[in-house]
Amino acid sequence: MVAYEEELAARELAVLAARAPEGLRDLTFARSVAINGEIRPTVQGLLEAADGTRRKNSTYATHGIHRYKGKFYPQLGRCLINLSSDPNALIVDPFTGSGTVGLESVLLGRRFHGIELSPVGAATARAKVALMATGPDALQDASTVFGRLSTRNGGGAILWEHFDPVTHAELQSWFSVSVLSRISRVLSYVSDIERTQPDWPGIGLAARVCLSDLIREVSHQDPSDLRIRRRKEPLVDAPVELMFLERWNEIIRKVMAARSVLGEVNGTADVVQGDSTDPGSWPVTADGTVEPIDAIVSSPPYAAALPYLDTDRLSLAAVFGNSKQERAGLEAKLVGSREISTRDLRSWTEWLRGAEAAEMLPASTAAFLLALSDAVVADSNAGFRKQQTPAVLTRYFVAMSKVLREIAARLRPGGQAWYVLGDSRTTVGGVGWTIPTTQETAAIAKHHGLELIESIPITVTRENMRHSKNSITKNTLLHFQIR
Repeated sequence: MVAYEEELAARELAVLAARAPEGLRDLTFARSVAINGEIRPTVQGLLEAADGTRRKNSTYATHGIHRYKGKFYPQLGRCLINLSSDPNALIVDPFTGSGTVGLESVLLGRRFHGIELSPVGAATARAKVALMATGPDALQDASTVFGRLSTRNGGGAILWEHFDPVTHAELQSWFSVSVLSRISRVLSYVSDIERTQPDWPGIGLAARVCLSDLIREVSHQDPSDLRIRRRKEPLVDAPVELMFLERWNEIIRKVMAARSVLGEVNGTADVVQGDSTDPGSWPVTADGTVEPIDAIVSSPPYAAALPYLDTDRLSLAAVFGNSKQERAGLEAKLVGSREISTRDLRSWTEWLRGAEAAEMLPASTAAFLLALSDAVVADSNAGFRKQQTPAVLTRYFVAMSKVLREIAARLRPGGQAWYVLGDSRTTVGGVGWTIPTTQETAAIAKHHGLELIESIPITVTRENMRHSKNSITKNTLLHFQIR
């Protein structure tokens, strides 16, 4: 274990021991525990062992159903849930991403509410939980149906009815005819299951997510590049059906292995595809009143991050039917997006110097943004991205302020909120600037009545992708409570 895991593990041990001895089996960073003199395996140890490895991994159960940039570390999420909630508590992640915290909440028997704007992220989060709740007979029957794909030899006409018409031109530009034919054939099987087997909830969605995970690999895009860069040589063909089957069978194997450890999964999850700055996306009771939240566990997007939606643009088009225009609309709402229109650029620049900024942002945040804005204006060599940075960051911190305001209004007395964040850097006029995301998020939280209990430095791993040299390698875990 690294240093921060050792610290959290000691706290988790104390918390779980105080609840009940049997609860020690929920320890995250231990493979076994002594209960009344008997050495017993932990649930986490059994889950990872059932996944077929002796090493710590983050793809057990349904965690590996879809790769996702900036994915939350499952063991960290599990530990934080244990530290801050009892069974049946309501856990909320306002930046759900691919649903890591949601799945861990469900595996621990909690209720979960997630908010995620990305259609791929929301679908992945729902699929992770849905598969864990699906009976083994339905999983086996679905696998038998999908297994028939292996008897098809490829080729044939593209089944265009399985692609939204608004995406056809884009798909023809980024996929070969043979690959589109194969993708459409997989989608036809998925559609048949969704139409004919209404008693198999989540299977169709999970199948679409599995297919989405391989889309970049079978396109003309360079699969090692998160941005829009084509292969040097177009991809003529790929065994899409067999690739899909391999991924589907592997995730079902993991589901069955996890269920052999857990038995029935008692937690529940609700994932809203929506905007976390919108109060309507947050949980309410059956009678429509605000539901108190027991704990927040989240890893928000970084400021001015690489476009999350654009990373999955081909999946959004081919599998989920989102056009360029629809994606642009979602991108504009995404917290952390670096894309901004000329009109919004002017609007946010003016807003920062107005009276409303002082109400929404603490003085330190506004001062940083104003200083950065002045430095950019003074830099005659600043390109268009650099010129946009102050407005983009202003929009980001305002969005974070809206979300933290919702948390402060909804968190139950004594409830805890955990944020994993990292700072980034930029250069203006030859001078390096740290974008103090962690510090200013803590200041914004205080502005809304949340007290910073502590900040814990943690390490992160980098993906083996182009541009990874620009990624954040150190994060901070911020721990808040209501003052």
